[in-house]
Amino acid sequence: MRRRPTLALLTTLMSVVMIGAQISPAAAASGSFGAKLDTSSQPSNAEGGHKCDQESGIQPRSVCTWVGVEAYHNGSHYTAPKSGTIKKLKLVSCISGNLTLQIAHKASNGRYKIVRGGPSIHYQADPFVTDGDPNTSCGGDNSEYVVQSFTINVHVDTGDLIAVKAKKLGTLYCSGGGGVKLFAPPLSTGQTATPDATGSCDLLITLVYG
Repeated sequence: MRRRPTLALLTTLMSVVMIGAQISPAAAASGSFGAKLDTSSQPSNAEGGHKCDQESGIQPRSVCTWVGVEAYHNGSHYTAPKSGTIKKLKLVSCISGNLTLQIAHKASNGRYKIVRGGPSIHYQADPFVTDGDPNTSCGGDNSEYVVQSFTINVHVDTGDLIAVKAKKLGTLYCSGGGGVKLFAPPLSTGQTATPDATGSCDLLITLVYG
């Protein structure tokens, strides 16, 4: 005759299930870093784009490296939580534009180093901006923004930071704080430098592991 599971065995199985339920959110959280994006992620004060030379200390018409040191609506999750391969870049922008992904790391004495280069990304304007209706604002009447996604293949190490090279960005939230460090001229891979300025914006960019 087949024996029924004992009470002790059932208790052990329930404990395993409960432990699994508790670690699942943490495992999911480690699958990306950077901004927490959804349809309500507004490019505040950057609807028309934001040039890096708008910040004090940056020469006019400069192209800059922008290093994210805060995570929009995502607390301290602006650094890579683990080493691995990034397979997707996500962003929100009201305007179209171009950026080149760079991977940075904080060095000593307040300096930052570009440790790896990434692909160039051409992002589109929010479709509500390009719908032909001059009365339509970015995000539409309901302020619902499109999260754009791009397939990439870039390695990161634990503690790495999101950086981009661009003259003008639309994928920003500029409503206080000091979420980006700016370098002009832009840093090349392997270069270490002290920021030329701190911008009161957060990058609206997320990197997602494969």
